[in-house]
Amino acid sequence: MNAFLAEVPGAFQLQAYFYNTLESKAWLPVLESRGLLKEPLLLTEDEQAGVRFRQWPVSRYLLRMASSDDSATRKLVVAAIRSLKGTNHPDVASAIIDIIARLPPAEARDLTDVVVDLLARETGIFPHAVPNVIKRLAEGGECESALLIVEPLFRIFERNGALASRFEASMFEHYLADIVTPLSEAAPVQSIAVFCQMLLRTSTIDRRFGDSDFTANYASEIGNSTTSVFEIPGAVVSAIVKCGEAAIGADSSLTRDVVASMLDLQPKIFRRVALHLISLSPSSAPELADRLLTDPSLIDAYWCRDEYARLAVAAFPNLVGESQSVILNFVESVSQAHEEGWKERFAERFERAPTSAEHREYQLTTVRDLYWSWCSVLPAETKAAFDATVAEFGGRDDWKERLTQPRRSPLTTAEMQEQPVEETISFLSSAASQGTSDNEGLAEGLASNLRAAVSASPVLFASQADKFVYLTPIFLQHLFEGLLNAAVDSRLQSWDKVLLLIERLAERSPIGIKVSAGSDHPPHWASMCRAAAELLSTGLRVAESSMAPEHEPRIQNLVIWLHSTLTNAKITTRFAENVYFAARSTDRGLVVELCVSFIFWCSRNDGRRSTPLARGTLGRMENIQQVLDSELADRSPNGRIPRAIIGRHLKWFFYFGEDWLRQSIVDLFQPAITYLRNAAWGAHLEADAGPIAELFDELSPFYGAEIARLTRDMGSEKRRRAQRRLAEYLLVLRAWRDTADSHLRSFYESASPDVRKHAMWFLAHALMSTEDNGAVAMRAREVWAMRLQEALASAQPDTFREELGVIGTWFSMGVDVDWLLPQVRALLKGGFTPTNTFAITDKLAARADLDIDLAITVLKELVSFPRHERWEISSSIGNIRTLLLRARASSSPLTAKSVDEIISLLASTGDGDLLDLHSDQR
Repeated sequence: MNAFLAEVPGAFQLQAYFYNTLESKAWLPVLESRGLLKEPLLLTEDEQAGVRFRQWPVSRYLLRMASSDDSATRKLVVAAIRSLKGTNHPDVASAIIDIIARLPPAEARDLTDVVVDLLARETGIFPHAVPNVIKRLAEGGECESALLIVEPLFRIFERNGALASRFEASMFEHYLADIVTPLSEAAPVQSIAVFCQMLLRTSTIDRRFGDSDFTANYASEIGNSTTSVFEIPGAVVSAIVKCGEAAIGADSSLTRDVVASMLDLQPKIFRRVALHLISLSPSSAPELADRLLTDPSLIDAYWCRDEYARLAVAAFPNLVGESQSVILNFVESVSQAHEEGWKERFAERFERAPTSAEHREYQLTTVRDLYWSWCSVLPAETKAAFDATVAEFGGRDDWKERLTQPRRSPLTTAEMQEQPVEETISFLSSAASQGTSDNEGLAEGLASNLRAAVSASPVLFASQADKFVYLTPIFLQHLFEGLLNAAVDSRLQSWDKVLLLIERLAERSPIGIKVSAGSDHPPHWASMCRAAAELLSTGLRVAESSMAPEHEPRIQNLVIWLHSTLTNAKITTRFAENVYFAARSTDRGLVVELCVSFIFWCSRNDGRRSTPLARGTLGRMENIQQVLDSELADRSPNGRIPRAIIGRHLKWFFYFGEDWLRQSIVDLFQPAITYLRNAAWGAHLEADAGPIAELFDELSPFYGAEIARLTRDMGSEKRRRAQRRLAEYLLVLRAWRDTADSHLRSFYESASPDVRKHAMWFLAHALMSTEDNGAVAMRAREVWAMRLQEALASAQPDTFREELGVIGTWFSMGVDVDWLLPQVRALLKGGFTPTNTFAITDKLAARADLDIDLAITVLKELVSFPRHERWEISSSIGNIRTLLLRARASSSPLTAKSVDEIISLLASTGDGDLLDLHSDQR
């Protein structure tokens, strides 16, 4: 022992060897008396940087002694662990958990408070061994102690707007399931109480329970094969179900206690679990089964349909007659309660009111759907009515099969392509004239085949498109959709008859008659008009489109007609998520974009004659200007729609309508009306092709406001996406147009490290640019130099590490290596390290023949840096070997010395694969 104390302390490798070979329990009292069981000093952050050995080697000996058959020896181990309570040393904390898991349950129980203290202190403990302690305690009958550890170990919290735990992604579910089995066998009822409280807190943290209740979606299936929808909540639901099943399976008299406690909790997920568990033994708690089955909020609830049916099958026959009548009467009345909503959805989909036959079908199938999964226990009279409905309308899920099967059509796609167009039109007209409800599926099948035929043979159908004018709108809609598919692929080369068809349709719907679900137009008329607008917009945008310039007056008239016809401006909740795509999904957004496509097409035609003409296209289009002015005159919330479309195409408008845009910019952005301003600015920032330097003065306040939001609005993914786009816009303005320098500096002062990291990645595009005789790349280098200098002078260098580390990625992106290498050296000298070491060493190896001495110098500085990640170096060993082999041929003594130093340094940190290249070995 004296020799050990004299020679080994401070050498972790030698201590590890000593304790690994120590087997006798007789050493334990000696080590304890010499103070060798205490924790080591906690290293500073700089001392811990890079590769670390385990810093408490004696733990390996204590781990073996915890399994000793000698109670006195184990008593010394328990005392040693008890004395370490309150430790902040991460290696000691992790070792304590492993040691406690080896002790007998009764002795481990006395150290429960030590485990709870370690978990509460956030000591950096590695959590994956703690479940072993819980299982050990539960299997040994120490369930109360086991459950004391469960809550702090599986504590759930919020991180970056999402649920998180101390376990990495997807492992929470694994480790929770690992402890549920022994807990469900030893103390299922007590475990349910713990897990229910855990789930209740979870529903509050992720805001799925509050003003609204979305907790029913935590699991897609409740039962023995529970399937999680959300990993963490689903895992907790699974734990509750498994413990409940175990409790009721072992003693059915516990059913009432298990279920009653859940019914006191408000989130819907507990109702689902309670319905399932009581269905296992409803006779054990008949009053609870009656209460749940007669609850109106559960009878027709989709979110618990399967669990309710399971309980109904098990308990409905045993309910008293009055309770059965309550349930049956409620089911029969459900269709009436939801009838108005059904009518609205029907009108929105089919653009007409339902017939009496369709109304009857709705009433009967609503009842059928509610009885479907528990129809086997219905009274005879109710069951007979149910069977009659199924015989007439089919089963509850038959509609799913219809969706996956091709619609019925007596005229195939191939036949439509092969026979004369007139015969196809005649057949479609005849089919439409039958007009029965039974033929609605026939019309849809024919329309679907028509679309496929038109898409496959656009020349055939486009050349005779005007002949389709008197067909019903559903066929015209699919005709336009088939032509749209061809236009997208530049396969639609004949537009004259297509334009003629739309013109004739316009004649049937004079300007001023607007399309809506409640109009007098036939079914599918609005869908047909939308399809025509989509087709025109796409044809005008496709570069290879064969639309002749002389068609401009005709197309303008159609654009104006569609603009006056399609007026639906219903904004969905998606507007807050993506202003442009939400606006584009409305009829109004579609026709405004059609105007943009038309201007673009005219500008392209003008550009074939001269560039100045292309730049002034909108200026000569008075009618289109009037349309756009009328859109911007709308100050209501619906005015967001045209502003989002124009904002998305602001760069185009500046090109082909600069004068109009400058005159209208105040109306467009409406600085005093927040929702209009946000729509125009948000679409420009998030979806446009880039910033407009010439309008920077006008848009400067919006850039400033966006920068100000950086520090107070960081939560959602939408905001992070907008912040990354802001970074890109500012860098484009700074590097390509030499402006916005002060805004860029303000951005860097306020942006989060993640957004600044993205900005640094985007900067590589400017660094690689050869535009403006290299001036763009030079300005990008100035931005890099500014950030590096600010980092070197900062009192908080850690806030710059991720951002500056991106320079390692630039090596793989194609940035000039001759400029990069000095920057990397300056970075390392300043105490920062680049990421992607592999990319750096790969480039060094590739250019080793150019300057091997410089390559070795950079490599040495890189591997000597104390903060490098070991795996980064290990993944680059192949490149490093290549460099070292090349360096052996160098005549520079300094390079030869550096090679040996690199090899020795890597070997000292565990990478000994290069020792064969050391000069002593050669």
